[in-house]
Amino acid sequence: MTPTCTTAPTAGSLEEALEALHQRLPEMDAAAAAFASLRRAAEEMDLRDASWPPPLAFDAEAFNAGTPLLAGGITRELGELFLESATVMLSAIQKSFPGAAQFAVDLGGALENGAVSASECVKAALSGDEGALDGVAERAGIPVQAANFLLQEILRPCLRHASAVLGKWAGNELWFKSVCPVCGSRPDMGHLKEKEDCSEFLVSKAGVMWLHCSLCGHDWRFMRLVCPSCGQQDHEQLEVLSSEDRPEERVHACKACKSYLPVMDLTKWRGPFDADLAPLGLVHMDILAQEKGYAPLVQRPWNTFGKAED
Repeated sequence: MTPTCTTAPTAGSLEEALEALHQRLPEMDAAAAAFASLRRAAEEMDLRDASWPPPLAFDAEAFNAGTPLLAGGITRELGELFLESATVMLSAIQKSFPGAAQFAVDLGGALENGAVSASECVKAALSGDEGALDGVAERAGIPVQAANFLLQEILRPCLRHASAVLGKWAGNELWFKSVCPVCGSRPDMGHLKEKEDCSEFLVSKAGVMWLHCSLCGHDWRFMRLVCPSCGQQDHEQLEVLSSEDRPEERVHACKACKSYLPVMDLTKWRGPFDADLAPLGLVHMDILAQEKGYAPLVQRPWNTFGKAED
């Protein structure tokens, strides 16, 4: 008997995703609208003629060994693209995030007068180098958390462009790592979905795990019963927290490293799905996981509640 797949959730438009999020969690309307405005600003940038990323000489051996496609890609051209993005994104942040508006002005001024360089900003945002981030924040005269938020939002359109150009090389048959195959960043959420060819995934009824990159937005396949932070495979060390009323909303947590990842089970969800907005609809699951002593794989503005600057 030939297996059949259930209907997959629809990608839908940004507006449809916003409406679906409003129906599920109306208290997140303001935050969702603010981040959606940044998404629109980024999408309005025309990067088709950008000189970065350069043409890729794909090295399958290095890729299979765990080297992301953009490894070593912090170049002068990326710095120029970062400055182009900064002009657009800092303006959008001033309009949509009043609390960060002055920080955006200060960072823009520091970039303009040379107090900080585009290359060190890119390094701070992309590499996770805390020393580089501290240096940018200090010279721009802004808090470290604000610097991290601003730099990531500026870099995001650049990396989204790179993902669109290079994503075709990130073949799932070669990459089952816990960092993004395009830019090397960590995921901010996972989603389980049906295999398009059902016969290929009869061994599990729970769906295929995909991870969503927190920076470039690329989605890649991952092992479902493995911690994406430390690689733990002992099922007794892995915990799944779920919502009673909404079984599609989950958190995959690891008792060994005390990290967690929000997960949306799309095999149980039939509405529009937007991987960028979906984490905002799982904030209550973030709270549940953090109350149990777990920490997110990636700190995003919506999962760092209560973490003020010292």
